[in-house]
Amino acid sequence: MTAHMRTVAEVFGVRIKVFNNGTDRPHFLAFYENFMGQFDLETLEMTNGDLPSATITVVREWAVDHIEELWDAWDL
Repeated sequence: MTAHMRTVAEVFGVRIKVFNNGTDRPHFLAFYENFMGQFDLETLEMTNGDLPSATITVVREWAVDHIEELWDAWDL
């Protein structure tokens, strides 16, 4: 499988991207200004990164409502 980063959405200036290299646990990435967060697709916990807490909340709330879209993007 060829690894590539796909933009899934942009929410309040936060870019949501999925990067599936075939070896990592299912996750998605959120980019806001100079910050980044990696979120586990199963728990929606931020597992890596430095996003501000308010941005983490926005990302999680968005992800809850769009979890199927995130899983679909991961499986492509």
